[in-house]
Amino acid sequence: MGPMAQDFKGAFGLGDDDKTINTLAADGVVVAAVQGLHAIGSAETSEIASHADEIALLEQSSDRSGDRLRDLELRLRALEEL
Repeated sequence: MGPMAQDFKGAFGLGDDDKTINTLAADGVVVAAVQGLHAIGSAETSEIASHADEIALLEQSSDRSGDRLRDLELRLRALEEL
């Protein structure tokens, strides 16, 4: 199981021919793949941190809205009692 030499040559254009896979070429592809995955992971980590900040701001806003709503309800009850 594994990559076929013809597919590897077609996909990456590496190697001397399409009959064998040079281990150095395969190692280079693996390193490039790891670097690509690392970049994706870093970008997702940044996006998650940004979303966490946004959620915190929304929660604070919601808390303030809840306080205002309670205040308005109290004022309404006081007015209704008049």
